[in-house]
Amino acid sequence: MHIYYTDKQLYHNAGVDTTEKAAGVAQSLALRPIRSVEILEPEAWPDSLIESVHDPMYVQALRCGEPYFLADKNGLGAWSEDLAQSRFASTSCVVSAAVAAFQTRRVTGTLASGLHHARRGCGVGFCTINGLAVAARAVVDAGAKRVLIVDLDAHCGGGTASFLEALSQVRDGSVVRQLDVSVDSFDRYANTSYAELHMASGEQYLNVIEQALAGIVDIGSIDLVLYNAGMDPFEGCSIGGAAGVTKDVLRDRENMVFSAFANAGVPVCFTLAGGYTGADVSAEELVELHRMTVEAAVTVSLIGA
Repeated sequence: MHIYYTDKQLYHNAGVDTTEKAAGVAQSLALRPIRSVEILEPEAWPDSLIESVHDPMYVQALRCGEPYFLADKNGLGAWSEDLAQSRFASTSCVVSAAVAAFQTRRVTGTLASGLHHARRGCGVGFCTINGLAVAARAVVDAGAKRVLIVDLDAHCGGGTASFLEALSQVRDGSVVRQLDVSVDSFDRYANTSYAELHMASGEQYLNVIEQALAGIVDIGSIDLVLYNAGMDPFEGCSIGGAAGVTKDVLRDRENMVFSAFANAGVPVCFTLAGGYTGADVSAEELVELHRMTVEAAVTVSLIGA
């Protein structure tokens, strides 16, 4: 199983785990390998792909820092060249993983995060470029007709939802939809024909996800699932955690998601999404939470093989 990661996606001056934690996960996979996992450098994707989704003026401002009033709307603080490089590299990881999953019909992953809140012309909530929307555009351009974004971050994926109607008009017959189960109302949005949001308590969490997955119509016709595998629903997480969402619950969630799509023969590309250190979650514990996604992806894939 290929996971896309590069040191260039790291940025250490934002003060949030979003731009740093991938290094710990990558180091963990090097020191304690998970069977069949191989880490690959992403392909460099042109800015024109990102500009096909985001406002071109915003993308160019992110790239060069001018005009500054656009460049600093990145969701992470003051613009810098290093910050910009990290967000473009992170986006390349998501796109490379998504295109690979679509073309090979296998599970792939990326250690990218900080995606689903970003809007067309600005960053929001630690998210600068909406890599989920950009990756969806890339696979639709490559021929996908049905793309499903499954967002299980603690917070609602309102940024991604804002792109879906436009993404679904790229090619005749193409549809990009989102299935979103959240435990925190940040970035909440109204349901549309393209985006289905379920709010859940910690006690209901797995049941709500199970029912949402069971409700997917004609699941086998999906060309690609983009899975935003947030670990911030964990009850010990300082941002977004919900009481009752334990490590065992999250492990069961990962097995449930990968099994649902493996049983239907649908390829999945996963991203790390949210997950934050704090008083009750150390950096080492956060790495272990994110490793559960990789472990479930590999286990389910090997069983299917």
